[in-house]
Amino acid sequence: MPLSPLPEENFNNILSFLNRSTLHKCLFVNRYFCKLSIPIIWRNPFGNSCTNGLLINTLLKCLNEDEISSLIPYGININHQTPLFEYETFVRKFDHCYCVIRILSWLPPMVDQYFIIQKLIDVIYHMLMRARSNMKEFVIFLDHESYNLPDISNVTTYSSGIANLKYLEVEIMYDIRWQNTIKFLSILSKVCNGIVKFKLWILQTNKEIITPILDIIKSQPINNMST
Repeated sequence: MPLSPLPEENFNNILSFLNRSTLHKCLFVNRYFCKLSIPIIWRNPFGNSCTNGLLINTLLKCLNEDEISSLIPYGININHQTPLFEYETFVRKFDHCYCVIRILSWLPPMVDQYFIIQKLIDVIYHMLMRARSNMKEFVIFLDHESYNLPDISNVTTYSSGIANLKYLEVEIMYDIRWQNTIKFLSILSKVCNGIVKFKLWILQTNKEIITPILDIIKSQPINNMST
């Protein structure tokens, strides 16, 4: 039976049951298999088995001219090539901690790379929000060695990228450095009203962090939310 008569949404459902190794093999079957497999593989790019170099290099190819220009002062020069797909639009789960780990593994060892890493985090966030990738899951884990979330303007400008968030996980060792994270949480209650699962762990409670978290909970469909 030829593949074309099979509705694409049905074929997507079939592919979603495959493990990642099998999905990667589907990329090389033909263009049709490749086109349907890529969005599934990129739903959770930072949590998959893709090598750090390939993942970050592919994401950097998705940057626009302004985002690329913003990296130049930090010594990051990108030989921009048009990617085969708009990979950034397929992301449905973003894990802040794993994003940082991928960047750290991708960068060569440097004496002082804090600001370079933070800038890369900023442009990746900006790209994903700009792409309005319809994020469904967002995971934040911050401890004393973590890197902060970017400036809140990325979220307020492109809030539709997270408006349909369903799952939120927040684990924070409270620290004054996390002001951007607090601002991010503050905006979620205004743009997200469909979160049905919220996982929360905070080492030290403080009004500054508790207030936006309570606002998020109050703005969600409580009858359906699990914590």
